[in-house]
Amino acid sequence: MAGFYGTDLVGEEFIPANPRAGLVIVHGMAEHRGRYADAVGRLTQHSLACFTFDLRGHGESPGDRADIDSFQTYVDDLLKIRAGIEHGHPQLPLFIWAHSLGTVVAIRCVEQRGEHLRGVITSGCPIAAFQRVPSPLRSALVALCTPFSSVHVSPGLGAEQLSHSREVQQRYVADPHIPGKVTVRLLIELESACRASIDEAGSIVVPWLAMHGAADHIAPPQGSEQLVAALGSTDKTLELFAGMRHEVHNEIEPTPTEFYARMLHWIEGHLA
Repeated sequence: MAGFYGTDLVGEEFIPANPRAGLVIVHGMAEHRGRYADAVGRLTQHSLACFTFDLRGHGESPGDRADIDSFQTYVDDLLKIRAGIEHGHPQLPLFIWAHSLGTVVAIRCVEQRGEHLRGVITSGCPIAAFQRVPSPLRSALVALCTPFSSVHVSPGLGAEQLSHSREVQQRYVADPHIPGKVTVRLLIELESACRASIDEAGSIVVPWLAMHGAADHIAPPQGSEQLVAALGSTDKTLELFAGMRHEVHNEIEPTPTEFYARMLHWIEGHLA
């Protein structure tokens, strides 16, 4: 549906009979909501209402492809969607599940408005991805790249690094809604947002579940470790999946089933 909950984005809602809670799903960089169809199918079977949408410049949503003028625009979109869902479904306890770039959108969203959320689940948090470059060099690289901010470059999201599943890899490569490149500006904005996320994470007090593949070379698991350590919440959990890559939820079975079981168990524990 166009105009998803007060935005001009494209999204969908999947509401089973007698839902126990609502889950807003925020996808990652250079992907789209359609890649979460399996997740929606699994979660709605357990009476979770799912709300999915394409980030600006992604999937079917408007905006220049894989580009953003300000990271805050992503955050503002999520804040509007959250408010719309809360207004339209006031009876639903609301959770967020965000993956990769989406985790940073969710973190910044909660840092700016943390009330009325039962909890947040993040997977593949990319906070440590930029830390592989020493801080002084990062600043110099940002300064050098800024004049070329509109140039599209490869984000280094190799399909083989997403999952061990050949089927997942092949579908990703063949997906017409997945851009092969993103703008330098998007990467600069993401890097800045990652730093801000950690700097202000102490203000977050909502329950948090961070899940990460221990063999994730796109977004090293140290990012989730740093996030959990920095959160102000006393209710925070880190789950690492040994040997798994960036998209644990798209790995070879039985890993996805275990991933969703842990998510559902955690949500169930936060419904009281």
